[in-house]
Formats: sequence, structure tokens, C-alpha cells
Amino acid sequence: MIEKRALCIVAHGDDETNGAGGTLHRLKADGWKILIVYATTSVDGNRTNECIAAASHLGADYEIWGFNDGKLEDTSETRASAVRVYNWFKPSLVIGLHGLDVHPDHRAISSIALGPAMQRGVNIEYFTCELCSSGRHTDGDRPQSLGFMPTHYVDTTQWVEQVDNMTRCHASQDPEAMIVGMARVHANRAAESGLDQCTQAEAFVRLTRVGDLHPEIEKIFNPSPFNLPRRIGCDFKPENIGIEA
Repeated sequence: MIEKRALCIVAHGDDETNGAGGTLHRLKADGWKILIVYATTSVDGNRTNECIAAASHLGADYEIWGFNDGKLEDTSETRASAVRVYNWFKPSLVIGLHGLDVHPDHRAISSIALGPAMQRGVNIEYFTCELCSSGRHTDGDRPQSLGFMPTHYVDTTQWVEQVDNMTRCHASQDPEAMIVGMARVHANRAAESGLDQCTQAEAFVRLTRVGDLHPEIEKIFNPSPFNLPRRIGCDFKPENIGIEA
């Protein structure tokens, strides 16, 4: 068994619902303890209250770093914040943002969050998620995360209403338009996932260094039928190459 502790690190309030809201609900229902880290907040503080409301809606713990929205950078300070969270929360699963995205804050937090998981001596299950454009942008058909080729899918059909309501906690971010964009992207992902009776799915790229997917995670994250899951390192035992299991 593993410790069911999932960490989701994002740049802004609404990134967590947009990219992995259904997956977080599934993990919570399966008994996982969840910590959401929001790296930035707005000058007026409105988004702080929205983040608290969204995390409370999910029943997750939260941490708000408070860096300036729109000015997030990969620095010694932000990297230290990520290391501190890893050290005290000790996650078995981390969900971060995809590294190629139109928003500079999203690119920055992807690098910041990935660092501790990739270092020697750390072997944490790590997935990146994509973000959906708002429905106000031509029905949400403009890609926000670029070059995203999923290795795994999570069936979120059962959790659409809960995720939509969690999205509405981020009232300053035009949630109704975002819900439209999410529905379109997640319907497309469901169609390509190969999962039976799946109408909404979230997509992920697995970046874990070594080892097979743990059964407790594999029952939620389903491999892509089109792109083989990342296999490099999977045949190695972590302890044999100097990495803690």
C-alpha cells in the first residue's frame, strides 16, 4: 500500500478545476488526502477567498504562496517553497501543469513543481495536466496547453456537476465560460480515451522517472490506447539505481 497523499500545484485559482478537477474529486472519493497549492494571488485579494472556497468545496487542504499574479518566476525562493511542501506533505502522487502553455505563470509553475520530484533520491509519481481555454474563445477550441500528447486518461463523467460547482467558486474568472471550454475539451478527450461509456475525461502525461504505476493510482489513471505510456525506466527497480522507492 502507499500513503494516499496527492499534491496539486498550480499557478492560479481555477487552474486546479480546469486541469484536474474531476481527477481530484475521484481521488478524494477514493480516500486520498489532497493538498492544493496556489502559487499566486491577485492584488485585491479576491482570488485568495475564491481559492479557499474551491478547496473547501472539494474537502482539500490548501496553501497559498502569494506571489504576484502574472509575475511568477522559477527562482530560488519559489523552488524553496516547492521543496518545503514536498518535505512536509510527503505526497505519493503529484499533479502539475504542462510545461508548454500560453501563460507564462503556467510555464513557470510547471518547472517549479517538477524540480523536487525529478531530483536524485526522490521518486514520486508525477503527472502533468492540460488547461482548457475559456468558452468565450470560439467555444473553447483554442489550445492553451501546447504540444500535449496524453499518456493517461481519467474518466470524470460522474464528477462533471461537482467540478462545475467547484469552478463557480472562482467567480472572478468568468466560470460559466470556462465550464463551456472544459466541457468541449473533456468531451474530445473522452472520445479518444477508449474508455467505455465515458463522456468526459481529463488527460495527463506521466513523467515519473522509474517504476510501474502503483495499483492504487492505476485504477484511476488509464493508459492511452494511442500513445504508449512512458516506459523509460519502468523496468528498473528504484533502489538499484540509487533512488528511494
